[in-house]
Amino acid sequence: MQDSFKLRIGLVDNIVWILLAAFFAACALWVPAFASRVNLVNILYHTAIMSMLVLAQGFVLMSGHLDLSIDSVLAFAPGMAVLLATRWFPDLPGGPWATILLTLGIGALVGLFNGLCVARLGMNAFMLTLSVSIILRGLVLFFIPLSIFPLDPVYSFLGKARIEQLGGIPAAIPATFFIYFFFHVLIKHTVLGRNYLATGGNARAAYIAGIDTKRMVVLGFVAAGILSAVAGMLAAGRQDSVSNTMGSGMTLLAFAGALLGGTSMSGGKGSAFGMLGGALLLGMFANALNLLGVKVTLIHAAQGALILVAILLDRVRIFIRGAMLRREQAAKLEGGDGMKKRALPCTLAALLAALSISAAGVADADAGRPVVGMIIKEPTAPYIQAFIKGAEEEAARAGADLMIRDGEGDSIKIMEIIDTYMARGIDAFILGGAVDLRALVPGIRRLNEAGIPVAAIDTSPEGGVVDYFLSFDLAQSSAKAARLFVDGIRARNGGAVPEGVVLEIIGDSADMFCHSCTEGFMSVLSQYPQIEVAQGEGKWNNTDSNAIASDLLTRFGGRVLGIYVQTPDIMGPGVVAAIEAAGLKAKDFGICGICIGPEGLDLIRNGKMLGAVAQPAYDAAALAVRYLVDGLRGNPIPAIWSPAEVVRNPWADDGAFVVLQGPLVPQEVSPDDPRLWENMQAE
Repeated sequence: MQDSFKLRIGLVDNIVWILLAAFFAACALWVPAFASRVNLVNILYHTAIMSMLVLAQGFVLMSGHLDLSIDSVLAFAPGMAVLLATRWFPDLPGGPWATILLTLGIGALVGLFNGLCVARLGMNAFMLTLSVSIILRGLVLFFIPLSIFPLDPVYSFLGKARIEQLGGIPAAIPATFFIYFFFHVLIKHTVLGRNYLATGGNARAAYIAGIDTKRMVVLGFVAAGILSAVAGMLAAGRQDSVSNTMGSGMTLLAFAGALLGGTSMSGGKGSAFGMLGGALLLGMFANALNLLGVKVTLIHAAQGALILVAILLDRVRIFIRGAMLRREQAAKLEGGDGMKKRALPCTLAALLAALSISAAGVADADAGRPVVGMIIKEPTAPYIQAFIKGAEEEAARAGADLMIRDGEGDSIKIMEIIDTYMARGIDAFILGGAVDLRALVPGIRRLNEAGIPVAAIDTSPEGGVVDYFLSFDLAQSSAKAARLFVDGIRARNGGAVPEGVVLEIIGDSADMFCHSCTEGFMSVLSQYPQIEVAQGEGKWNNTDSNAIASDLLTRFGGRVLGIYVQTPDIMGPGVVAAIEAAGLKAKDFGICGICIGPEGLDLIRNGKMLGAVAQPAYDAAALAVRYLVDGLRGNPIPAIWSPAEVVRNPWADDGAFVVLQGPLVPQEVSPDDPRLWENMQAE
């Protein structure tokens, strides 16, 4: 029968909801705290931002194109709107309402530009939107080097407020459902929606039928820009700030969500209902990985596998749909009733089973063992690996469960992980790295309100109560390394500091770590007006540091007096390779910095680096776990750990700053000293 055939086609197109039900059932059975009300609300709340991007990407895909700029628009639209309304034109009428309209308008203008270039100029959507994404992200980094906060309560309402009349759920949840309902009506129940789908399915046939296909393409990109701007307002409201890292890396996951939801890469197919399912599946997947405590190094592999599954599912869906259409057509020619109803009861039974299983109980953590949640960034860096090893070994010694997640330096993702940890019922929290330390303050304060003690290592949130901040003064350490650096210049120039250029290879200009390091470095170099400092961004890796060092050496030639590398552990070998490729000797440039790492120690031993201030990463992480667990158990906590000093944390609202004293290598200790964590790692 025709109705049966339509139902089966509908199930194929919306298979994401069957996958979602099955995944939910499995997680409710095996993932601790997954089915709790708090966690389910968290999933919906944190999926809101991704939902907007999934809808934006899916809507463009339905027209037969792709938009790679949506995650950059997420940061650019609210960032520029807030700057326009609060700093550049503070007397702009309308206040926060004008800022909201500016945000949506900027998103629409970016989409209009993309759409006109694709539809009118015939530019390739992939290459165009990729270049626009890079341009917008660069502008955000330039205009917003540090986050803007706090925001006006009206502007942050959508992402931050909770509706008490609905049980205290975040306002972002009903707002997301309303927007999806609007697009469902637009796509399925209007002439405009049918014309739009026809354009994506067969643009030539649609044009012959009288549809303005170019206008449809422009419409798709404008809608994507507006939806991305809404996602930006949700993100800004959630963290009560606008930061330059918002949305980084979300485009491909949004692409996967759209494909999972039934949108086709070839265009002409898709529904808002299906895309909502794809977004929810992405949110559940990320949440389950966090709750299960999957190894941090496997998270990226799991996300990549999900994207691959989405692409394969799109191909399989097209194949099955085509086979069903051919079979139905053949059955009609033979005078049959088409496909039988045999699959429908099975499908309904599977859905009912999934719903019944969802009520299953939730596994509890091991009784009596404190649970410590930890967030890191750059897990492949040797310095961060020392964090992981120190925390894991101390947790095992103390009889505590440790959960480690990679926040990728992204404040949006870090806030999501914090909420997931709280739903999981952690007893203590450690922040082991972030880029925007202001944007995290709402999350830290939520931990404070729940009575969960907080420790930070490496860098401290700029607000909230941080019970223990274990690190060292980055500016002081950089100044210490800078003095050694200048001494090296003197030694190579007969005791004088001549006129010339010094190269400073920084990590990432958006990272507040870099700002502190440069502050300490310049506190020393500013005493020598005859020296010009030229900066280059090494992006925390040897490939980029090699490229920028090569360019700067070519530019300044023999005027270069020395090269200062902020973190020789992950950028030093790249800089040394650039020097040697130019036919020069690394020892003639007196490379210094902070953070040594195993590779940095090898450079020192081989005479290719002058020295560096070592950071006791292993000790910092181990002490953070020890202090938190001892505090939870009521054990006495030492006021000082030697060699260290304890002062009040100048960044957080309250708490102690345990300043670990790092040695200067090789002036104060040998590169082979067993106290260095780099040598501990090698054992």
